[in-house]
Amino acid sequence: MLTEETRPARRPVGATVAGRPPARLRRVTASFSAQSLLVVAVVVAVAYWPVLLLGRVPLPMDVVYSFPLFRPIAPSTPLNANHAEMGDLVSGIYALHVFARHAVDAGSLGLWNQHLLAGQPFFGAYAGGMLSPLNWLYYLLPTHLAWALLFPIRLTLAGWFMALFVRSLGASRLGALVAGLGFAFCGFVLTWSGWPHVDAAIWLPLACLGVQKLWERPSLQRAGLAALPLAATMLAGHPQTEAYVLVMTAVFALWRLATPAPAGRARYPGFVGLLLLAGVLALLLDAVQLLPAKEWIGLTTRSGENRAGHLALRQLLGFVSRDTRHTPNSAGVTIPEAATYVGLLPLLLVPFALLWRRRGDVALFAGTAVTAGCVAYGFPPLFVLSTHLPVFGPLPTWRVIFLVQFALLVLAGLGVTALQDRCATRRPARGAAAALPWAVLAVGALPLALLAAHLAAVSGPARWFRGPLSTGLLLLAGVGLLAVALLRRLPAAAMGVAMVGLLAADLVSYGYGHVPFTPARD
Repeated sequence: MLTEETRPARRPVGATVAGRPPARLRRVTASFSAQSLLVVAVVVAVAYWPVLLLGRVPLPMDVVYSFPLFRPIAPSTPLNANHAEMGDLVSGIYALHVFARHAVDAGSLGLWNQHLLAGQPFFGAYAGGMLSPLNWLYYLLPTHLAWALLFPIRLTLAGWFMALFVRSLGASRLGALVAGLGFAFCGFVLTWSGWPHVDAAIWLPLACLGVQKLWERPSLQRAGLAALPLAATMLAGHPQTEAYVLVMTAVFALWRLATPAPAGRARYPGFVGLLLLAGVLALLLDAVQLLPAKEWIGLTTRSGENRAGHLALRQLLGFVSRDTRHTPNSAGVTIPEAATYVGLLPLLLVPFALLWRRRGDVALFAGTAVTAGCVAYGFPPLFVLSTHLPVFGPLPTWRVIFLVQFALLVLAGLGVTALQDRCATRRPARGAAAALPWAVLAVGALPLALLAAHLAAVSGPARWFRGPLSTGLLLLAGVGLLAVALLRRLPAAAMGVAMVGLLAADLVSYGYGHVPFTPARD
């Protein structure tokens, strides 16, 4: 039932048709690009409706008035303090954007910031991300308005880029949408939004998409396009996340080198050279920012101290805990450091990727999730090895959890497609073949049920909606929906709407109000 094609000579849902005219392929790609952007934007708009309809600004103003300097002018009415620790947003990041706007208005790059300590470099210190494409909005709009709009813009771009990338791997439209929505609201993107971490992270799917397109058909034009997300990543202002994005993109490129080339093209000629050209172009575009930043990072004390560490095993509850309002939250999960929620439906769909016909891509992203997870949660020997790497060793290695979420959502998108292919087969399976999808569903549901049970045991009765009750209800809803899919009880269109609707309700209720919405006049 779950299929996009109902013709007698059925093809796999995510496959392309041999001999289809290139113009038709371009129209289909453009159609999905517009559709995925619309779906992701609508869901994000629901989560950020106070920004878009009321002009509210996502900023914890109670933190501002907690400083002695501002206490005399604090409003008499209590402010919303129901949020995780976000002091850096107020005392650091928002202030940096204000300074950058004043510098641009004065016609300079803000080389020196006299307001911090006894003065320090601003442009070279890099954290302000002055040249980051997202931050250009600050030079066009009032600071508070640009700040507010960038919250939904970041999530929309993250989800859209992810949907396009997963679709390029051969996933169905539904699978790509599931992956895109999950990435837009995943714990890392949602809870670090506003920090430069996310300004770097959202470009990862687009960078991998550039590699994929260049591998499919090498050309100078595609090499130039592949350089753009790499350049945007390196301008974001958070070197560690940027390094993870570049490493993941390089791993994906090496994997494509080992993958048989598309029909009619040799494997290596063209692709390797153009890929290197894309990297050189990205470095040239970023040189004006990277050269002073390299000197500054080498001089700072913090960059040289060994801050390697990993998350405790109990932080695995972050995959099922929906509470983002305190740190640690009701389950003891630190927010945003261990916020790893991607939605319960995508996690149920991850094991179905084992049924995906392109086993190589499944192996790549499964290996990425396992490797990054071992490093983030301290499993030897990978964690020990990571602490001795020349660049990553001194850094807090738990931030690699971002790659776990990325890889899991790619697998979820491929899992949706594999499930669709199974359910679309006209001839009913028997014996072991018929039981296999149900076994895969059990493989996904059992560990989540155990985590949810442990979540209920450690969580208090407070904040019940974001605690174990909502997790349990959504887990039951997800298992029930996939069971109905396997039983072929709903038409394909209805099942697709149900999946997207359930996931959207899950993610919006998880992310809504993570950052308090403050009236613009404040």
